[in-house]
Amino acid sequence: MIQRFRAAGCAAVTIMFLAGLTGCPTPAPPPDDGDGDDTPPVVCVPLSVTSFTTDSTLSAGCYTAESSISVSGDATLTVEPGVTIKFQQGVEMTVWGDGKLSAVGTADLPVVLTGEEAIRGYWDGLRFYQSNSTVNQLDYVTIEYAGAQWDANLYLAGSSNSPARVDITNCTLRESEAYGFVFTDAEIGEFSGNTITANAVGAGSVTANDAGYLDDTSTYAGNDVDIVRISGSTLSEDRTWPGIDADYLIDGDIGVQALLTIAPGATLVFAQENEMTVWGDGRLSAVGTAVAPILFTGNEEIRGYWSGLRFYHSNSTNNQLDYVTFEYGGGYFDANLYLDGASDSPARVNITNCTFRESETYGLSMEDAVVEQFSGNTLTANTLGAVNTTAENAGYLDDTSTYVGNDEDIVRIASGTISTAVTWSGIDGAYFIDGSIGVDALLTLEPGARLVFNQNEEMTVWSEGRLSAVGTADVPITFTGAETTSGYWRGLRFYHSNSDQNRLDYVTIEYGGGYWDGNLYLASTASEPATVEVTNSSFTNSATYGIYIDADSTINDDVETANTFANNASGDVFWDD
Repeated sequence: MIQRFRAAGCAAVTIMFLAGLTGCPTPAPPPDDGDGDDTPPVVCVPLSVTSFTTDSTLSAGCYTAESSISVSGDATLTVEPGVTIKFQQGVEMTVWGDGKLSAVGTADLPVVLTGEEAIRGYWDGLRFYQSNSTVNQLDYVTIEYAGAQWDANLYLAGSSNSPARVDITNCTLRESEAYGFVFTDAEIGEFSGNTITANAVGAGSVTANDAGYLDDTSTYAGNDVDIVRISGSTLSEDRTWPGIDADYLIDGDIGVQALLTIAPGATLVFAQENEMTVWGDGRLSAVGTAVAPILFTGNEEIRGYWSGLRFYHSNSTNNQLDYVTFEYGGGYFDANLYLDGASDSPARVNITNCTFRESETYGLSMEDAVVEQFSGNTLTANTLGAVNTTAENAGYLDDTSTYVGNDEDIVRIASGTISTAVTWSGIDGAYFIDGSIGVDALLTLEPGARLVFNQNEEMTVWSEGRLSAVGTADVPITFTGAETTSGYWRGLRFYHSNSDQNRLDYVTIEYGGGYWDGNLYLASTASEPATVEVTNSSFTNSATYGIYIDADSTINDDVETANTFANNASGDVFWDD
């Protein structure tokens, strides 16, 4: 037999157990409540049963819970529209394992779970504890003035093999001493149309997986702090984090091992020293719009406040960043965004229309990356420079992006070898060569490219390598030293590179000659000559010669007249016969 509890309009002090009740005893007239109208005061009757182990129904009316309510033993508690339960201090309601709760109100007759006093944290809250049933439903339910024990008005506490399952629609969670909701290992079939507001610590606290149940038809604003906290956790199932009207506070390291989609308008605010890493099989699609960008930022506007976003050997075409802003990172990964791969498992991502700013180090760092689309990006206001990259990965940078406005307007290139054909664009910052570069494939330098070499560094075009550096009269290409000191860097050397693709036109080479006896040095043998055509170029301020040409080299006969020379310590051109 189903137990039915009726309170509305009944003057009984205890709840009656009955089936088929059609009326209530006629009560004595209620005392005047002093509000100046004829509406009788609401009479709330105590629940005489608070441990529900068989199927039971609460009919419309007002009840008080003097002790904690539990639903267990495969029982279903049905709460009908118009029910109000007022909980005494320190009392809770828990739906255990096999227990089920169906609380379905209406817009006009909601279900209300509240405290006997309108004080935040007055009672503990409603908890689903490993109750994994599709019967669990909250619709048009208001939960308020709780959060004393479970850190929330509504607490879904599950486990990986026994989630807390419930549908939550058209509900209001307000005036909690902590959060409106906390989800840990939950399973939510539908979450929509909810209002989470006026809570002390924030709208909610969830794991990375559980954040995917939230939706943008609900509102999360009007709290003392408008956040949804995401605890340090691993995303193990494909999820979408919607663009809600509150910030996601990332309060711990997030590991992504499935597909995470971040919707337009989402703001991710990282606590100090926290990070997000997209691991090998993980994927991240963060695609905003011009009017609804996505933001990764620090909880404080301090460079290096959080570690950054890292793609670690994640070689997936799902990885995409579009209209995303990264700021105040670089505290650990040397960049706001760090692409960290290996030759057999590169970090792959497309990067378009993004902004990288206010990093403690670089805006972007790339090592063994694959970036098939890189355009329309802004890298500015970063401490060490715009980009830190390898010689090959520098080929992904483009001249529709901007790299200036940093403390140092550089793209740093560490020592390395170019083994596949790449093009370095004529960007609006300088390529800072912070280690010797070997060219074993075709390197193309576009007009406007400016290469600034650190002390004693060099570029060598090896026998299999080729260099095409073709500028224009208005937009030349420049090789120079980080300091305007003759011999500061070694120079540009062609070493046995016998290719008609080797060409220097409208190129300036200056402040070299620190080792190779020239700003430009052609190293040859009879069997392996160096070949290059040099026109309309300038060679100045060498510590030795402007150009040093080994015997057996091939260079245009008019090299001395087709180019200009000045201030070279040993002379303009040396021919080794």
